[in-house]
Amino acid sequence: MKTKTSLALLALALLLLVLPFGCNGGGSGGPRPLGVATTSGRRLPVIDMHLHTGEWDQIPKVAQDFLRDALPFPIKLD
Repeated sequence: MKTKTSLALLALALLLLVLPFGCNGGGSGGPRPLGVATTSGRRLPVIDMHLHTGEWDQIPKVAQDFLRDALPFPIKLD
């Protein structure tokens, strides 16, 4: 039981140490502006997304229909 308590306290201490730096851009006093800076100094809006691999024929028909309608040309899926 003493070992579990020690590990829990250690995990909490590490969390409190790291949390301020991981959530708001290195402790800079606030969240970083969203987007990607370009060479002209403008910020372009970005979307953070990830894709899961899989087979098209394993996706349910209702999801296939949704994806076909949601994706713009030239990504149309058949």
